[in-house]
Amino acid sequence: MSFNIDDMDDNILHAIAVAKETHNIDEDFTFINGLPTIEDEYNSNIRWLNGEDEDGNQLYHPDQKVTWTQVQAVIATASARNKLHKLRIERNKLIAETDWWMMPDRTPTDEQTAYRQALRDITDTYSSLDTVVWPTKPE
Repeated sequence: MSFNIDDMDDNILHAIAVAKETHNIDEDFTFINGLPTIEDEYNSNIRWLNGEDEDGNQLYHPDQKVTWTQVQAVIATASARNKLHKLRIERNKLIAETDWWMMPDRTPTDEQTAYRQALRDITDTYSSLDTVVWPTKPE
């Protein structure tokens, strides 16, 4: 199964799966005592399967196949992509609101054309709705 970082929310299990694929780790993992939120919990709660003993009990690797740092890097990348995606959605709504300016029976003003171009260029400067400064919509 392939895990796509572009489809990922800030989900720890999905992040481990993406990191696992990114680093070509074949072993499966499981968790005990809840999902980790910090590195100590990750090291305690995530176990990498290493087969079974003669009684069918699962055996685990003594080390982490994917580190907490690698998992956090996946989450940071996904979070940044999600923020940029949300910015693009809002930007596209604002552009759509002005599509009528560009109808064949109209001639847009220079300000209208500049506004639409500024909206298209917004992701060159900003990557999140948290920090964006929108251009002023002309009358």
